[in-house]
Amino acid sequence: MATRSVNSRYREHIFYTGLAALLALTVFVGFSRTYYVKGLFGTPRLSWIAHLYGAVFTLWVLFFVLQTALVSTPAGSVCIAASDGSGRRSPAESSH
Repeated sequence: MATRSVNSRYREHIFYTGLAALLALTVFVGFSRTYYVKGLFGTPRLSWIAHLYGAVFTLWVLFFVLQTALVSTPAGSVCIAASDGSGRRSPAESSH
Protein backbone atom coordinates (compact mmCIF):
# COMPACT_ATOMS: atom_id res chain seq x y z
CA MET A 1 0.00 0.00 0.00
CA ALA A 2 1.48 3.33 -1.03
CA THR A 3 1.74 6.08 1.54
CA ARG A 4 0.57 9.51 0.46
CA SER A 5 2.39 12.58 1.61
CA VAL A 6 0.91 14.87 4.25
CA ASN A 7 0.81 17.69 1.69
CA SER A 8 -1.20 15.54 -0.71
CA ARG A 9 -3.74 14.64 1.99
CA TYR A 10 -4.01 18.29 3.04
CA ARG A 11 -4.72 19.38 -0.54
CA GLU A 12 -7.30 16.62 -0.88
CA HIS A 13 -9.08 17.70 2.32
CA ILE A 14 -9.10 21.32 1.18
CA PHE A 15 -10.45 20.24 -2.21
CA TYR A 16 -13.37 18.21 -0.81
CA THR A 17 -14.21 20.75 1.90
CA GLY A 18 -14.16 23.48 -0.74
CA LEU A 19 -16.47 21.48 -3.01
CA ALA A 20 -18.90 20.95 -0.12
CA ALA A 21 -18.87 24.69 0.61
CA LEU A 22 -19.39 25.39 -3.10
CA LEU A 23 -22.39 23.04 -3.07
CA ALA A 24 -23.88 24.95 -0.12
CA LEU A 25 -23.30 28.26 -1.89
CA THR A 26 -24.86 26.92 -5.09
CA VAL A 27 -27.93 25.72 -3.17
CA PHE A 28 -28.27 29.08 -1.43
CA VAL A 29 -27.93 31.07 -4.65
CA GLY A 30 -30.23 28.73 -6.55
CA PHE A 31 -32.99 28.75 -3.96
CA SER A 32 -32.55 32.25 -2.55
CA ARG A 33 -35.29 33.92 -4.61
CA THR A 34 -37.87 31.23 -3.93
CA TYR A 35 -36.98 30.10 -0.42
CA TYR A 36 -34.17 31.62 1.65
CA VAL A 37 -34.76 35.36 1.03
CA LYS A 38 -38.07 35.16 -0.79
CA GLY A 39 -39.47 38.08 1.19
CA LEU A 40 -37.10 40.42 -0.63
CA PHE A 41 -38.45 39.36 -4.03
CA GLY A 42 -42.18 39.24 -3.37
CA THR A 43 -42.42 35.52 -3.97
CA PRO A 44 -45.81 33.94 -3.12
CA ARG A 45 -46.25 32.10 0.18
CA LEU A 46 -45.18 28.47 0.33
CA SER A 47 -47.17 25.53 1.65
CA TRP A 48 -46.09 23.79 4.84
CA ILE A 49 -44.84 20.80 2.85
CA ALA A 50 -42.57 23.07 0.81
CA HIS A 51 -41.19 24.52 4.05
CA LEU A 52 -40.67 21.03 5.44
CA TYR A 53 -38.86 19.97 2.28
CA GLY A 54 -36.76 23.16 2.32
CA ALA A 55 -35.81 22.65 5.97
CA VAL A 56 -34.88 18.99 5.49
CA PHE A 57 -32.85 19.73 2.35
CA THR A 58 -31.10 22.67 4.02
CA LEU A 59 -30.18 20.51 7.02
CA TRP A 60 -28.90 17.78 4.71
CA VAL A 61 -26.63 20.27 2.92
CA LEU A 62 -25.39 21.72 6.23
CA PHE A 63 -24.66 18.25 7.61
CA PHE A 64 -22.83 17.36 4.39
CA VAL A 65 -20.60 20.43 4.77
CA LEU A 66 -20.07 19.65 8.47
CA GLN A 67 -19.22 16.02 7.75
CA THR A 68 -16.75 16.98 5.04
CA ALA A 69 -15.10 19.53 7.31
CA LEU A 70 -14.90 17.08 10.23
CA VAL A 71 -13.34 14.37 8.09
CA SER A 72 -10.55 16.78 7.21
CA THR A 73 -9.57 17.16 10.87
CA PRO A 74 -6.77 14.98 12.27
CA ALA A 75 -9.27 12.95 14.34
CA GLY A 76 -11.38 12.30 11.24
CA SER A 77 -8.35 11.13 9.30
CA VAL A 78 -7.50 8.65 12.06
CA CYS A 79 -11.05 7.26 12.02
CA ILE A 80 -10.97 6.86 8.26
CA ALA A 81 -7.58 5.14 8.33
CA ALA A 82 -8.78 2.72 11.04
CA SER A 83 -11.98 1.72 9.26
CA ASP A 84 -12.38 -0.74 6.44
CA GLY A 85 -15.28 1.22 4.95
CA SER A 86 -17.91 -1.40 5.78
CA GLY A 87 -19.19 0.22 8.95
CA ARG A 88 -18.36 -2.92 10.92
CA ARG A 89 -16.17 -2.83 13.97
CA SER A 90 -12.80 -4.53 14.01
CA PRO A 91 -12.39 -7.61 16.23
CA ALA A 92 -10.33 -5.54 18.68
CA GLU A 93 -13.15 -2.98 19.03
CA SER A 94 -15.84 -5.66 19.35
CA SER A 95 -14.47 -6.93 22.63
CA HIS A 96 -15.19 -3.63 24.42
